[in-house]
Amino acid sequence: MSNTARRRWLQFSITGLLALMSVTALCLTLVHRGKFDQRTNVQFAQTPIWDVIDYLSNKHSFAWRADDPELAAAGILFYSRPTALTITDRVTDAPLGETLDRFLAPLGLGYFVENGELVVSTRAAAERAHSGLGALRQRFARLEARP
Repeated sequence: MSNTARRRWLQFSITGLLALMSVTALCLTLVHRGKFDQRTNVQFAQTPIWDVIDYLSNKHSFAWRADDPELAAAGILFYSRPTALTITDRVTDAPLGETLDRFLAPLGLGYFVENGELVVSTRAAAERAHSGLGALRQRFARLEARP
């Protein structure tokens, strides 16, 4: 196979992979967008963040997990007792996504969706996860643009 043929085969393979990833990410986003748009009413007083997320996951029917390696690397002991990661707040008729942001951001935490479940991680890791697919598309677009 010539270099040109190999490059074209690689470009088609990468394009197909990107299309599959885009469709998968879009489907997961659409499924969870509906969840995160659901309105919620909650009130917590000095409640550990993992109990808050457990409550919300049961109330709104979503699976979740903590990104233990990322949290540990940042020195965040997510499940430690006693914990400084507590919530004292009241939310009335707010979208679930905004409620999660409101509770997690002051603690230096964020969330993203991976394989159909909500992942609680550091704010930086959540931002990387949200921007990761876009960066991957840009890299492959540059590769496809080569003659």
